[in-house]
Amino acid sequence: MKKVLVLNALNQVEPISETWLAPLAQQAEVYWYQKNATDFCLDEAFFLCPDPHIIVTCLVALNQATLQRACNLEAVMATSTAVDYIDLAYCRAQQIRVFHTPRYTETAVAEHAFALILAGTKHLRRLDVGLRRHNTEPQPAAMELKGKQLGIIGLGNIGNQLVGYAQAFGMRIVYYNRSLKSCACGTQVDLTTLLSTSDIVVMTVPLNQDSRYMIGAAELNCMPTASFLINIGADELIDAPALVSALKMGQIAGAALDVITDYHTYLDAPNLILTQSRGWYTTECIQRRNTAWVETLRGYLSGEPVNACRI
Repeated sequence: MKKVLVLNALNQVEPISETWLAPLAQQAEVYWYQKNATDFCLDEAFFLCPDPHIIVTCLVALNQATLQRACNLEAVMATSTAVDYIDLAYCRAQQIRVFHTPRYTETAVAEHAFALILAGTKHLRRLDVGLRRHNTEPQPAAMELKGKQLGIIGLGNIGNQLVGYAQAFGMRIVYYNRSLKSCACGTQVDLTTLLSTSDIVVMTVPLNQDSRYMIGAAELNCMPTASFLINIGADELIDAPALVSALKMGQIAGAALDVITDYHTYLDAPNLILTQSRGWYTTECIQRRNTAWVETLRGYLSGEPVNACRI
């Protein structure tokens, strides 16, 4: 029987009911380690389950030193789409299989992105704060979305959902993608054209060596002064100091960002909306995620693996 260690740091995600793995009791011996980040201790986790065959990680970073503690480790399963917090080089060298949980966030994150678009272009945060403080100063006029251009950086599954939402608002659509993609409702352009002609830019591109800091001072300088930048991808897609400077100098009208780990850089930036990794956090998305990673584990235990990563 396989030994499965489930790691969940509760500052990242909600507690997972241990009943989710009850149907696998005949196939696996499951050890749950769920604690708040301040109390989280991998030594305790490996004392609880000294030599797991499978580690399920809920955004808990697994470096080489950690993975080496599991001498019989066969597989690592991430309950997230991304696996960048797992030492993939070590897993590859040791022939440890890595699995992820794809596509469960699409609807939630796409909806959150459009919520950020509306909040930014309608100045909702500024209007709310002004009213609560009885501010009588004139407020800036909002932007109507009809007839405006939405530029999508990364036309994946989330980007395609944004296309549908933008159409409903009567927007024009352009997109930038590393590979050639077909979209009947939009036009593929180069990055400079997208940035210089779009009223709103949304980043949905995955983080890799090509996309790291793809929006910096030069790119922000290309954008119209009335434009907005929305990022629902990794923090490292944007050069944070460059964005803060652009907002302070009025180079762009505003920005809205999700998945913020180190948000302190942004705290004194004007016309900026921040949400901390809440794009995916819906009741429905949580249900999809748990259902998906449990099925991944079930498939592996049954000899029919799904959702394997190419590492």
